[in-house]
Amino acid sequence: MAASRREQDSIGTREVPESAYWGIQTLRARENFPVSGLKASRHLIRSYGLLKLAEPVR
Repeated sequence: MAASRREQDSIGTREVPESAYWGIQTLRARENFPVSGLKASRHLIRSYGLLKLAEPVR
């Protein structure tokens, strides 16, 4: 079994993969809204990940 973390939102608690840079709301969106079946390019996904890892500007 893959490592996971528990996250909670207004609907309830879910297990999110530990390695994911996204949270429970993205998990729910992925499950509930499979719009096209197309995947974003890996460059776009990596860019979003790098943005999430960056420190906020103060």
